[in-house]
Amino acid sequence: TMLNQHEELHYIEPHLNLKKIIIKFQSLIKSISDCAMSHYLSCVPNLEQFIVHEINFDVNIKEYLDYNWFASLIDKQLPLLRQFKYYLHAYGIKQNNDNIINRIEANFKQIHNKKYQSRLILKLLHSFPSD
Repeated sequence: TMLNQHEELHYIEPHLNLKKIIIKFQSLIKSISDCAMSHYLSCVPNLEQFIVHEINFDVNIKEYLDYNWFASLIDKQLPLLRQFKYYLHAYGIKQNNDNIINRIEANFKQIHNKKYQSRLILKLLHSFPSD
């Protein structure tokens, strides 16, 4: 599913048998509101695997130091979750400070607190992808 933060939220039929979902979205940090993501997750209460691909262009990586990584929504909406993967594809990184990256990874691990298997995969590039 490709999420678009500008689309209106409509009623979505619950998918009670869905066990795995992959969501991709392009962002400028927090472009997908918690309300929109909560709406989507409420439709898949029995989800066991949740994979997110966030594609971000021209980002200041420091903005992710306090990011929630949808942890509070997962706690509320996905009681059966066993695996969560978050891919951050970031292009145009202005700085690549190992200390900042280590802090982001530590924050991610702490937020998800081993309630389920979780993994943050950072794909950080200084340049933009070519066509």
